[in-house]
Amino acid sequence: MNDQIFSGLNCEQQDAVTTTDGPLLVLAGPGSGKTRVITHRISYLVSELLIDSQNILAVTFTNRAANEIKDRINNMITGRNAFNLRCGTFHSFCVYILRQHGKFIGLNQNFVIYDDNDQLQVITESLKELQIDIKRFPSRSVLASISKHKSNLISYEILSGTSKNFYDEIVARVYENYQNTLNSNSALDFDDLLMKAVQLLQNSKEISDFYSNKYEHLMIDEFQDTNIAQYTLMKLLGNKYQNICVVGDPNQSIYSWRNADIRNILSFQKDYPNTKIIHLSQNYRSTQNILDAASKLIASNNANVINKLWTDNGTGEALIVDEGYSEKEEAEKIIHEIERLVKLKKYKWDQCAIMYRVNAQSRVIEEACLSNRIPYKIVGGIKFYSRKEIRDVISYLKVIANPDDDISIARIINVPPRGIGTTSYNKLVDFAKKNNKTIYQILTTFNKADELQQLIGLTRRAAASMEVFSNLLEKLITESVGITPSEIIQKIITDVGYQAYLQQDETNGLDRLENVMELKGLALQLHETEEITSMTDYLDRIALVSDIDSLDPNENSVTLITLHQSKGLEFPVVFIAGMEEGLLPHIRSMDDPVQLEEERRLCYVGITRAEKLLYLLRAYKRYGFGQGSQISIPSRFLSDISDLNVQSLEKTTSNINKNMIIPSSNNNQQEKVHSLDPIEIGTKVLHKTFGEGIVLLCTESGNDYVVDVHFTSAGKKKLLVSLANLQIIGQTK
Repeated sequence: MNDQIFSGLNCEQQDAVTTTDGPLLVLAGPGSGKTRVITHRISYLVSELLIDSQNILAVTFTNRAANEIKDRINNMITGRNAFNLRCGTFHSFCVYILRQHGKFIGLNQNFVIYDDNDQLQVITESLKELQIDIKRFPSRSVLASISKHKSNLISYEILSGTSKNFYDEIVARVYENYQNTLNSNSALDFDDLLMKAVQLLQNSKEISDFYSNKYEHLMIDEFQDTNIAQYTLMKLLGNKYQNICVVGDPNQSIYSWRNADIRNILSFQKDYPNTKIIHLSQNYRSTQNILDAASKLIASNNANVINKLWTDNGTGEALIVDEGYSEKEEAEKIIHEIERLVKLKKYKWDQCAIMYRVNAQSRVIEEACLSNRIPYKIVGGIKFYSRKEIRDVISYLKVIANPDDDISIARIINVPPRGIGTTSYNKLVDFAKKNNKTIYQILTTFNKADELQQLIGLTRRAAASMEVFSNLLEKLITESVGITPSEIIQKIITDVGYQAYLQQDETNGLDRLENVMELKGLALQLHETEEITSMTDYLDRIALVSDIDSLDPNENSVTLITLHQSKGLEFPVVFIAGMEEGLLPHIRSMDDPVQLEEERRLCYVGITRAEKLLYLLRAYKRYGFGQGSQISIPSRFLSDISDLNVQSLEKTTSNINKNMIIPSSNNNQQEKVHSLDPIEIGTKVLHKTFGEGIVLLCTESGNDYVVDVHFTSAGKKKLLVSLANLQIIGQTK
């Protein structure tokens, strides 16, 4: 018996580790050690039950999580290793089986994977080709609709026959054109990876039997975030043994906009009636005060799963709830508090995270970091793989791997500039479509300038440039056989003239070239560590990378991150900015009870990222993203936790009354303020000297109260209630 397998596990975790026969549903609260359960369970299967690691499939939602699981297992199992364990994301697993067996459903083995930008380009071209008004039917919206249908395994043929309204008819037409373009380019989008994998297993009994026989044990992490396609894939893979362990928390289901279906947990229990359910409620991350706030918050949801969180970490510090007059002051308060914590040597920069609902909130926070010289990093900010020079080189690599990729050819046909303008390119595209050929097929069939000039109607200069481009591609494709991805990138840098092209940019050319060299260095590193062996391996690897995968845990800087991106992470100190109606919960959810509950789950996720300190902040007035400055309403989520131990940043007020956080709008009478009465935030008051103002903050001071008031004519003032002789004249609306 390997004692290390059960070391540090509580009773519920041990039960989850040793329950290996039949379906198992582990409802794991935040910070309850679910990764530990997964790794120890795999180790138990391999070292105690002697299951070959190649017969175990573990599916996660990030590459980061998959790597962590494999590293932990390798450190736990002495004399064995997890090298044969298939552990990765749903998408990476689908790439694996489609590369191996995609030919059974007519897939080109060298298919390329289109990212979001590629997909939008195809959608836009489809809308133009079908003469559909892009203003009425924006590319992004149409793509989202197609993605939703694919996630539900609905093909354009099915959609065309079931369309119930004009919008669905338009989407069905674009969907068909979009899919045909992908097919002709030997390309798949991310939804296709799942849909085609399901199609492969459903259409080929031979392949389905191979994988269901191969994987005796399946483990699915973050099960609450699976969609219909992923759930169907899981059922097909686990069809024979049904030793399926799913781990999830319905209270953390926050990705419905990615087509995640929280109902999959209910479907699992229905599809597998003998499912054993284990609750993991002990939290190893946070203090009890933080967990109490999370529990109180989520209890307001009708669809919450009761899983009372508890911890041995102690009560901890009180929650901090505070307000800035504007979003700028809100950001300054956050930054100054982080500075204070660091100066006291209680925490380091990288132990602090600032979270927000929408990316637009990061601007003012970033400015506060810059003006105060605070080191910071933005997760999901300017993405490395979205930089122009990186996308250019990757497009060359895609064309080398799959010359029929028209989208990638469109990107590089005049990069570096070679005299092929938009008009000439459009003539080439039209000619290719009329002849039902890809661009590369036309260029290689009619590869002489005079042929191109005569058949397509190009100018002599454009035709000559296309001949040069055609020869360049053939040379790259031929010379790339048998060499490594890093060597191919070097050929693009030199033979294509890309280095010289970048060096013409006197301002940013050197930085851009360094980015390309970084891409080459990554390819070299992955090849040397044997993580990739071919061009398609490399393209698959960079296509499947996510924002969180690039988060460097060793970088000592404050993390700026959206609440959605924070899932799966943890920080000693967490600030959540924008605790206001319209932001959190988001305005798009206000009229939809289902979406409103997801917003509450999103807030729950943010709160449970905190280990030691939790700060919830809002702005009294905020510029509404192009709508001008507007008075904001405190988030209803603050009222959910109003009876807990809460303090302001000054740490002078505890057990804040609910009305101190959520202003009431029922009191419109004029009344005198008594010296011992607190004044609600948002109250309109009248001062003899300063005139009318609005209360921003009220904190207890001995037997009195100090109020921060913003006066229309005098600005912000701090007053003692007993001496200020304020009159209440109403409430803000």
